[in-house]
Amino acid sequence: MKSGILKKASILYASFSGNTRKVARVAQGALAARGWRAELVNLRNFERGLHAVDADLIVLGVPVQYWDIPNTAKTMIRRLPVFQRTPAFVFTTFGRCVCNSVPWALAMELADKNCSVLGGAQIAAPHSAKMDDGSRLGDMEEAFGKGQPDPATLLGFREALMTVAAKVEEKQTRPIEIERLKALHTRGMTADVMNRISSHRMRQDFMPWVEHLQINCERCYGCLNACDSQAISKDGMDTIVIDRDLCNRCYKCTDICQNSAMTTDWKRFVFLVRTVHLMARDTTSKFVV
Repeated sequence: MKSGILKKASILYASFSGNTRKVARVAQGALAARGWRAELVNLRNFERGLHAVDADLIVLGVPVQYWDIPNTAKTMIRRLPVFQRTPAFVFTTFGRCVCNSVPWALAMELADKNCSVLGGAQIAAPHSAKMDDGSRLGDMEEAFGKGQPDPATLLGFREALMTVAAKVEEKQTRPIEIERLKALHTRGMTADVMNRISSHRMRQDFMPWVEHLQINCERCYGCLNACDSQAISKDGMDTIVIDRDLCNRCYKCTDICQNSAMTTDWKRFVFLVRTVHLMARDTTSKFVV
């Protein structure tokens, strides 16, 4: 970057199992090393007037959930202010088993917020489905993201982001054709057809419910504070209650709970994940700038 020029970036992210947060931190480090002031903000904590809405670059990352932008993340994105033709870069993380075109959908959301999207990435990461011993499927099997994102992938991500940063510094901020981001699509004919004919809610409803085991609960209420959809509350006896109509089955609460008081039918979860994986193809990390 040219001497004397200080650029600002707002790196906004949603993360359930931690994968997206890790990549967001890589983005923050890369931009900081270039001399930018890079602010890292969880979407759930974004507040107008508190965080930089006058950034020179918006970096937005979310996990893929049920072949789509997570419902709670989509709500948070739509609450963002309208920007002033601010350049943007989008990225998603996924467990290598889902047919999706979420980077394109994410770019469309930002375009509606008057951002100029200059590039995007789809990053393979460990799948968060849990095995019987509590370990994540993605930490055990390469097919579901073990070892990802690897150094080569992170290098590619940094290079794509640095290309965008250089364009911003040089005021070459003409947006890419958003349709180009469909090149990041993870493919598979059967899964693609299912993606088109089924809604986010229909796909979500195949997954098992979260259950609360009172006997294991220490009433720390970490699950309540972590839930972005307000599906978890306390009753008059301070016992945890789950509203199934509000629950998005993101399973974030099961990661937060250290006592297995929040749990689900992981065998069914893993079976469904493996079934979808059979239909998906081309599930590698990709970049478009």
